[in-house]
Amino acid sequence: MAIQKLNIHNIIIIGGTGVISLSVENQLASLGIETNRISGKDRYETNINVSYQLDNVSEIAIVTGDDFADGLSGSALAGSNCNPIFLVGENSLLQKDYLDKNSITNYNIIALGGTVSKMAIDGLESSNIDYEEKKISDVNNVKLDDITKIVFYDGRGGLNKPLTIEDKQKIKEFTKYLDGDSIKKIKNPNPPSGWAHCAEFYINNKKVMDITFSNPLKTNNNNYYDVIKGKLDANTIDKFLKSIDSSWNTTN
Repeated sequence: MAIQKLNIHNIIIIGGTGVISLSVENQLASLGIETNRISGKDRYETNINVSYQLDNVSEIAIVTGDDFADGLSGSALAGSNCNPIFLVGENSLLQKDYLDKNSITNYNIIALGGTVSKMAIDGLESSNIDYEEKKISDVNNVKLDDITKIVFYDGRGGLNKPLTIEDKQKIKEFTKYLDGDSIKKIKNPNPPSGWAHCAEFYINNKKVMDITFSNPLKTNNNNYYDVIKGKLDANTIDKFLKSIDSSWNTTN
């Protein structure tokens, strides 16, 4: 048999006897191969029991449990870092129990595929939840429609004085730019480069968000993000600010 030629001594069987029968397990035993079965009452419990085999978990990937394609595609990414992939369905109670029992309180979540619901992610509440891609408003937990004031600071050596925007239409125009950007968190960013405008966002005179428009972008308690897609660049911001104050200097 091919399995004997590989000189294998131990095999982990994933799934219950309804998926991989006892006859397979017995046949392996007859070949002198030790087996260890990891299973559960359904795919979700089996998935969690597999996750218990991993130590020092700091990042998890989540995929829909209704199909195999996303999990198969994401296995290389998760496996390269020895991180578990959680299958999620209508709720995430088993996964949350796993995190609680292992005292895992600070972790990143990467959602793979477009069919994982936000409700499933919310069920795995963490102080450091991370999607593969998301909007600036989401990482800061801010509703852009509620913004009442924006203060811009020019990071080019004091080329321009701070500019305050309180006009509702102009605020809406700029937040529309922001809402068109998708960003991804960076774990180990290089030192920022490029232009460095900074903007503070207020709701009724309370600062709720700040952004440094550098490369990478900095926001959400000084975390760094790559801009995956969007049109917000130095020229766009300068053009927008000059439409408010004609004296705004756009010299780089």
